[in-house]
Amino acid sequence: MTKDVFIKTLAALAQAECKKRDRWILPSVCIAQAALETGWGRSSLMVKANAFFGIKAGTSWKGKVYSAKTQECYDGRTYTTINDLFRAYDSLADSVADYYDLLTKNARYAKACNCKDAKATITAIRQAGYATSPTYITNVMNVITSNNLTKYDSFAAVPTGTTAATAKTSTAAKTYTVKSGDNLTKIARANSTTVAAILKDNKKKYPRMTANFIMVGWVLTV
Repeated sequence: MTKDVFIKTLAALAQAECKKRDRWILPSVCIAQAALETGWGRSSLMVKANAFFGIKAGTSWKGKVYSAKTQECYDGRTYTTINDLFRAYDSLADSVADYYDLLTKNARYAKACNCKDAKATITAIRQAGYATSPTYITNVMNVITSNNLTKYDSFAAVPTGTTAATAKTSTAAKTYTVKSGDNLTKIARANSTTVAAILKDNKKKYPRMTANFIMVGWVLTV
């Protein structure tokens, strides 16, 4: 896999994950972390385990695992090589999805979620314990800037304090009539918005609405 193919592959997968989630991590950060973790897709972890990221298996992981050497820096100065078990996947898409699950569903990474600044995002990730390298933030940012990866963050390029969904609503409000078999997740994806945005825009009109409850015939602002 060439660098260009690697970037385009990661960008497509990362943007797809971001667009279907209420909470996301910038694609530029995702791509840069993957590049560092896999040596632009050439590491054995990538080739043998479909793993873009060196996410350790841990006791809670119930999926496939792969044993590999890794370097850790516990004192901020000295690197130690150890063998550890890492999460393995059936596909590259599964690897990216798990990365987004890990960072967006774990409270300790909350400051990195929905942040539109790459450096602030990777700083929050590093400080939350994702990596032990003292130069990790600098390394990630070097990859981002030298490869112009922020161009893949355009989905999040809306005014501060405004979500992509509310920005669309403010310029061209649309409505959707709930049909049998619908749920908010399905409606949000079909209209390029989020469940949170739909709830915010319609809760006053339909007080009974929740993330898991809507009624056929309701006319929602999307």
